[in-house]
Amino acid sequence: MMAYDLIVEEINSDIEEEVTVIVEGVKIVCFASFCPYPIEIGGVYPAVLKMVVLNEYSVSEAEGLGKSLNRIGKGFSYILNGVLSDDGIDVGFTIQDDFIQKEYYYLKGRLVSVAVDRIDVEFLERHK
Repeated sequence: MMAYDLIVEEINSDIEEEVTVIVEGVKIVCFASFCPYPIEIGGVYPAVLKMVVLNEYSVSEAEGLGKSLNRIGKGFSYILNGVLSDDGIDVGFTIQDDFIQKEYYYLKGRLVSVAVDRIDVEFLERHK
């Protein structure tokens, strides 16, 4: 499991689960699927990022493209371009997914493009 220290940049006042975080210098609008404690804007929290695909996966090789995250519209959807690894998709940091690793194992180590419905952030318990 690849955990990162994320900076919370924004918490949507209308959609409680929508949180904008910065990971490795990249801003992402995520769905907070697990948050065992209150978070605050400007706070730094340990978390794991996971991709969510609600229907069918759309995965293709992405030769010639670099690693990137491209948000689709104003919702939670993204196109991820990155290297398929043992943990998920490496877009400069790893966004995890178990299914893609098992079903698309033959693309491991290659640059792929994946459409996701959202990126979930799971905040982890802080060590005391």
